[in-house]
Amino acid sequence: MKFNNFKLLSIAIIIFIFCISCNPMFYTTKGIVITNRETDALLGPDWGEKLVKRIPPNTQMNLIGMEREWYEVQLSDGSYAWVYRGDVRLIPYGNVVTNATVHIRSGPANNFDILKTVPAGVSLTRLEVRGEWARVAFGTNQIGWVPVNSISMRD
Repeated sequence: MKFNNFKLLSIAIIIFIFCISCNPMFYTTKGIVITNRETDALLGPDWGEKLVKRIPPNTQMNLIGMEREWYEVQLSDGSYAWVYRGDVRLIPYGNVVTNATVHIRSGPANNFDILKTVPAGVSLTRLEVRGEWARVAFGTNQIGWVPVNSISMRD
């Protein structure tokens, strides 16, 4: 069987993607968690695990995974730890829904112009979180900002 350059390149790409997906260094972030209060970051998803560090209130971390009542997060130093779900609020990437009527603003603060007001239950796409504000896509190619406490995961 004769292999041409295209076939070899295709095989190399498939092997590369497989290797990356198996490497924990390339975890996919599923969202953001923000601590509600001082929170213990533990080595594993259990209260008996070793304490990695104490995390102050309102600290934002990347969500890596979930197991039972625990979230695996990436800490600011790049390491990974587990936090109890009850100690944080989850701001997922991707599809979210408004919890109540909300003003979508042109920037991440109340003093920015209102682009649109939407009722509870409207689907948005969360693009990023900056402090207490989430950048969202809505309508046809429109981008704006909403308070993170006004959105939640879509059921």
